[in-house]
Amino acid sequence: MSVSEPQSKFVRLGDLDLHYLEWGEPGKPPMVFLHGWGDTAWLFKRLALLFKETYQVFALDLRGHGETSQDEPGQRPQSASIEDLGNFLHQLDLREVVLVGYSYGGTIAHRYVADHPERLKALAIIDIGINNTAVTFDPTASPEKVQASVERAWERFRKLKLPTLVIQAEQSHLLQLEMAQQMVAAIPGGHLAVIKEADHKIFRRYTEVAEALHNFLELISQPASPGLLP
Repeated sequence: MSVSEPQSKFVRLGDLDLHYLEWGEPGKPPMVFLHGWGDTAWLFKRLALLFKETYQVFALDLRGHGETSQDEPGQRPQSASIEDLGNFLHQLDLREVVLVGYSYGGTIAHRYVADHPERLKALAIIDIGINNTAVTFDPTASPEKVQASVERAWERFRKLKLPTLVIQAEQSHLLQLEMAQQMVAAIPGGHLAVIKEADHKIFRRYTEVAEALHNFLELISQPASPGLLP
C-alpha cells in the first residue's frame, strides 16, 4: 500500500457497520472528518494527506453513505448519525479530538459537540447553512413551524463552548458572509476564515482550507482573541 493511501476499516456500532478511512500513526492527536450530503469519506483524501504527519486522521462514511451499512440517506433522522459519531469516538477511545465537518457533516458535528464536548479539543465547521433545517425543506410546513425550527438550530449552536472555526466559501449559496459572522459572534472562542472566490464545492481549494484549519489550530494553542483568521 502506498504511504499516501489510507487504511480502509470498519467498526461495529450497534446495528451499524461503519466504514472509515485512517491515515497517520496511532498515538498522534486524532482528527476526525465528516463529509457532506451525498459525499463519502474519500472527499478528504487530499486534505488528510496534509495533516497525517502530525495527526491520526479519520474520515467517516456517514450512515447511508459510501460503504457504511444501514439506510438510504434521509431514511433516519440526523440524530442517528449524531449517535453514530458518539459511538465511534467511544469505541475507538478517541480524546482531545479535532472534529471537522463539511456541510451536512458540519451540522452533525456541531449538534454532537453542543451536548457532548468532553472528548473534543476543537471544532471546525465548513460552509453549513445553519438556517437550513429539515423543516425548511418541507413545503407543507407552516411559517411558524419553520421559524421555530430555525430558532432551535440557533439555540443548539449557541451551546458550543469549544474553540470553533467557521469556514465560509465566499461564493457559497448556503452560507453568506453576514451569517458566518453572526455564527462566530454567537459563541465564545469563535473564529472565521473566508475562502476567497470559492463556492460550496470548497475542496477544489483544499490547500486553502488546510491553511485555514492549520492557522486555527496554531492560534488556539496559544492565548488569542476571537476574530478573522489571516
